[in-house]
Amino acid sequence: MYYQTIHERPLVEGAVSRTPPYAYDFISGNELLSLLPQYSLPDYEGPFAFPFPDVSRQLETLAEAGIRYIVFHRDRTPPAMLAAWQSFVVVDPVYEDASLVVYHTRPDYKIAVRLTEELGLAKTDNLVPSAIPQASWLQFDLHWVALESPSREYDYRVTLRDATGETIATYDVELEWPGGALFTSHFTGQIDPFLPAGHYQVSVEIINPDTAQTVGMPADLGALEVQALPRQYTHPRVSTAANAVFDDQICLIGYDVEQTETFLNLTLYWQAVRRMDRDYKVFVHLSSDDTVVAQYDGMPRDWTYLTSWWDKDEIVTDPITLDVSRLSPGQYEVAVGVYDPATLERLPVVDQAGTSLPERKLVLPFTIEIQ
Repeated sequence: MYYQTIHERPLVEGAVSRTPPYAYDFISGNELLSLLPQYSLPDYEGPFAFPFPDVSRQLETLAEAGIRYIVFHRDRTPPAMLAAWQSFVVVDPVYEDASLVVYHTRPDYKIAVRLTEELGLAKTDNLVPSAIPQASWLQFDLHWVALESPSREYDYRVTLRDATGETIATYDVELEWPGGALFTSHFTGQIDPFLPAGHYQVSVEIINPDTAQTVGMPADLGALEVQALPRQYTHPRVSTAANAVFDDQICLIGYDVEQTETFLNLTLYWQAVRRMDRDYKVFVHLSSDDTVVAQYDGMPRDWTYLTSWWDKDEIVTDPITLDVSRLSPGQYEVAVGVYDPATLERLPVVDQAGTSLPERKLVLPFTIEIQ
């Protein structure tokens, strides 16, 4: 005490308060609390997330340790962190003002919609995004309230219905109960790339995995607008026609090419001969004396427009850039091909005269020269 006073003179009495080591051990040993100091650092930029499905069990570990409340100071808590916490616990704070937000570690979990005698949802509003494009992923969290321990294993089904009430798409997901009164499951389901654009109603229901039959009542989660992908069917102007067909599925109708000192810019124009159920990859090889010295290998449009999304007769523009800045001086040929990444097998290709091409690749009728 003597050396901890400003005037460096003995005090008649006093106390020094320090956080005991076991408190830090408790914080670091608790899954939930261990995230909070990291998220509160001034230089932490996110993301903020509490990736625990067993919400009430996480809070119960604190309650069992004698912690009744979790207090957030607004001036020390990033708003994004506070929003992530609210999404995690779902329940409302027990106290809130301009400075503090306080949550109970044993909150009252209220049910917004009861689905069965055992299970309900804590909330159903603002779960589903208002609009997403075809082929994108529909994602949201479902916050389940267990009124009692489920008597058996359940699955849940997310359903899309059109304006007439007809079922258009269903997604069956295993419902994993981690224990506790409140738990969260993250739903992810891909929208069919050919689902007609329009408005759909989204609902969720509990199902028996043995019979696939509904148990209890469904819950409405709101409306979803599915937006059409921008598709092109008119032929563009191309500098060079190719009309090479790969396995009667994809036609390379032509290409544009531009060379700079450092890059080869090649734009491929594909047309779907028919709809495809596989996601093929495209390769472009630069070769000299049968040795590949530079290459591109990937899904069309830099992995953003998979071939299983292409409609029949749709035309897809696919820009590709190769770095040629480190190539030795000389002449190089350019070859294009398509293959199945699951088997690594190239698709057979025929040229515009119907002749099968060797090595299942189309060698473009030009060479690039590196000075």
